[in-house]
Amino acid sequence: MEKPLHKIRIKYSKVDAMKFLSHLDVRNVFSKAILRANLPISFSGGFNPKMSMTFSFPLPVGTEGLQEYADFEMEKPTDAGIFFQRLQGQLPQGLNLLEAKKIPIIAKALTVIINFAHYEIEIPNFVDCENLNTEVENFMNQQAIVVDHWTKTGIKQIDIKNSIVKFTVFDGSKLRMAVNIGNEKNIRPHEVIEKLFNLPKEKSVLFKVKRTGTYVLQNSELIDPLNII
Repeated sequence: MEKPLHKIRIKYSKVDAMKFLSHLDVRNVFSKAILRANLPISFSGGFNPKMSMTFSFPLPVGTEGLQEYADFEMEKPTDAGIFFQRLQGQLPQGLNLLEAKKIPIIAKALTVIINFAHYEIEIPNFVDCENLNTEVENFMNQQAIVVDHWTKTGIKQIDIKNSIVKFTVFDGSKLRMAVNIGNEKNIRPHEVIEKLFNLPKEKSVLFKVKRTGTYVLQNSELIDPLNII
């Protein structure tokens, strides 16, 4: 096993039928595509070596991602353009490479640097949107927005109010949400939908949700993770 020389960071979209893949499924699809493309990715050591690749924060199943990111550690010098071309040719429709960039092996992990995200939510016809602006305003004026998160030790109540930076209505029946994200404060859009409209989970999953971008928020500026080393 050779020591990894550098990373290739990619930006990609996960849309259409691919939105129903779990985070683990996406990893498996990329793993097989890397092998078919014959790219010199590095592997971990031990009895069960795994490809050295990491992804940004998982998308909920059923949510599209328009600007997602992943890092791949390469054991041989690899041009980002060649990596892009060879990998894209092995990916299924709906997983689309947008950009690739060579970065140092010591570059910080995506889940360390990414801390902000934008979502768009399309409201289905069974929801009355006549007073939507007022509902969103009242929702954001609450002192706390508490949701239940399942953990290894049971249900934990979490206040997500401070993680929702901006919540607005557009086109009459659509919502835009800007949120802080991270390992300790990852917001699940369908939990917000359930709280806002007082709906059960089986109804909230009928809302069409897109994560339109994830970013590094630094000094009040949103930066593309491709440009953070």
